[in-house]
Amino acid sequence: MACKDLIQNTKCTRMIHAVAAAATTASAAPLDLLGYDSALILIDIGVDAAADADDYWTITLTESDDDSTYTNVAAADMIVTGGGALAAAGFGAIVNGTASAGVSLADDILIQIAYIGDKRYLEVTFTGTSTTADLATPISVIGIAGHPIAGPAS
Repeated sequence: MACKDLIQNTKCTRMIHAVAAAATTASAAPLDLLGYDSALILIDIGVDAAADADDYWTITLTESDDDSTYTNVAAADMIVTGGGALAAAGFGAIVNGTASAGVSLADDILIQIAYIGDKRYLEVTFTGTSTTADLATPISVIGIAGHPIAGPAS
């Protein structure tokens, strides 16, 4: 039973609008963590009806102090959940070089990345891999900043 208000303790940013991603899709907007002590990235990868067994997405989470120079987030600075291990011949996703989130061809997936680093800005980039160039996967990304230093957030 939910009895606490969450909206005043979070800030949501649509980082990537729901799009049919076909190649590389970078963040439409970074998640700015100024005034917040936690971050959660929600990546919704839908079903691609044309996907083959060789199709997958490489997801890169990057961080920055100045919203100009971004570097990859270290594995120690993120907690990734969603899906199982990426099958050798199955549609799915690889997050920052680790096959920690993936699904079979017929499934869609919601990946959650908790960021525990100390940078101000976060961005997400997708790189599609397909030997048949038929990726048209619906993808959206929502960034959630939480634990405001001074609340309420909204």
